Amino acid sequence: MAQLPTVNLYTLQHLISFLVQVVSNSSSNKVTIEHVAIIFGPILFRQPHGNPFWCMTLPQTLGIVTAMLRNYPEIFGVRGIIIIISAATPTPPHWYNDI
Repeated sequence: MAQLPTVNLYTLQHLISFLVQVVSNSSSNKVTIEHVAIIFGPILFRQPHGNPFWCMTLPQTLGIVTAMLRNYPEIFGVRGIIIIISAATPTPPHWYNDI
């Protein structure tokens, strides 16, 4: 993260902060950490166009996004934030094994 340009780091920090808020309300909005990881993982870690092996990195991508959400205060140096997110391990979407 230290290699990101400042504007990209701040953008990522604000996006993850927002997604933490969304996931923290999963009991009412039904958006779980797994949903967020599946949607935003491929967006944040975009593979080169036409890469036939993109699906091989999906579990790692989901893990990274999940870790950023669960460890937001430590990663971004934010204090005084309490994050309540389920401890479930992210799983690839049902179609992942069909690829």
